[in-house]
Amino acid sequence: MVQHLGLVIGHHHPCRLSPLQASGDGQTGLIHVAPHRGRSHEQIDVAVVKQADGVVKAWRFFQDEARLSGRAKHGGRVRGGSVIVVWRKGDQKPVHLTLHDAPSATRGRSTPVKKPSLVIVGMTGLTSSQVERLSALKDEVDAGLDALLDDAEAAGGGQVVAMARHVLMSGGKRLRPVLFMLSYDAAGGVDRDYVMPLALAFELIHTATLVHDDMNDDADERRGRQTLHLEAGPEKALIAGDWLFVQGFGLGGRYPERVVRLMADCCADIAVSEFKQLDHIDDLTTSPEDYLDIVRGKTAGPFAAGCQSAALLAGCTEEQARNFRVFGEELGIAFQLVDDLLDLRGSPDMGKPRGVDVEEGKMTLPLIHALTLSHGSDRATLADLLASFTEDRWDELMAILERSDSLHYVELLVDLHLERAGQALRAAGSGAAADLMVGMLAEIGSRTR
Repeated sequence: MVQHLGLVIGHHHPCRLSPLQASGDGQTGLIHVAPHRGRSHEQIDVAVVKQADGVVKAWRFFQDEARLSGRAKHGGRVRGGSVIVVWRKGDQKPVHLTLHDAPSATRGRSTPVKKPSLVIVGMTGLTSSQVERLSALKDEVDAGLDALLDDAEAAGGGQVVAMARHVLMSGGKRLRPVLFMLSYDAAGGVDRDYVMPLALAFELIHTATLVHDDMNDDADERRGRQTLHLEAGPEKALIAGDWLFVQGFGLGGRYPERVVRLMADCCADIAVSEFKQLDHIDDLTTSPEDYLDIVRGKTAGPFAAGCQSAALLAGCTEEQARNFRVFGEELGIAFQLVDDLLDLRGSPDMGKPRGVDVEEGKMTLPLIHALTLSHGSDRATLADLLASFTEDRWDELMAILERSDSLHYVELLVDLHLERAGQALRAAGSGAAADLMVGMLAEIGSRTR
């Protein structure tokens, strides 16, 4: 196993990056860098290269890889969210390091920066073959989305397609579509081409909700890029989001009525939950039940509907597919709870800033729990903090959360929901795909520790 990896970025030009200095024994290694901040081609997957004397020079990646020819002219920069993966041939657990930018010292509800979606970047609990499979599935999704956009552009889509491409191909990790394809495999599906439009449909719909969310939140930035409504104006951004919804339903509409209904109900629940969340902004009376109602519709619902739909397409009975739905819903709840914790703790290895939800007035479960259990001066102080939050009061906030044991409480709930997800999956699916899905549950849980 490589014992140490150091990365120094000295220049903005990708062909003049400083060396990657790694100590090892000269065995085969893999470097994966994604995404960068620049123009298109948000992700670069660099093939296996040889380490020579423990030093790999980054410029050779761009020089040696034919498919990256012309890349230098973009002058992109490797920035927040970059992932470095190194392993020796035969190793079971890759070593993962992640680059990140220093968090901004400027905070305020008037100009929020959307935090990156929770993704699994430290897959140290999975085997190298499992990591490779996830990467291959993501590549399939990216290729499918790219082909869809190319076809729409060729058909005269013009600026609306360009705007959709701006947000759709800006570095998302494709967790949802990857999970839906794995669900299809775990349920016994054999024709990957049959389920791919479903996976793409949910990703298009998910991205459409992000465009509209950014408008509602007046966010400045998402995934390291300026939000669509600031770049092109709210009127065009709204239309681009609508276009993404239409494309998603166009793909999903080819399936049996049962699957189409699951997608329609899912989207309706997203809208209802979004309304509820807006109504509960800065609402200190928000209950845990209110919170879970919102999460089930907005975050867990798409996971549940996608996994259930994939299982039905694989030929499962309604009862069997129901287990996949439970898996998706429980995973989705845990996913949101972990995101809540990371919002309070930050996540340097993911470039995730802290306190975005606090600044936006969103009532996450740790805050709700603390408000419920705190009394007297702590309750009054917490209410005052949330009503007019500023960065200089961060330590006060965390001290109250520690005294109420709210972070630990949410950690326990994460474990509970992940355990339920695993039980549902083991009752429904089997094989390598199911094993990989169980491993992904463990990785999601590890993000809270």
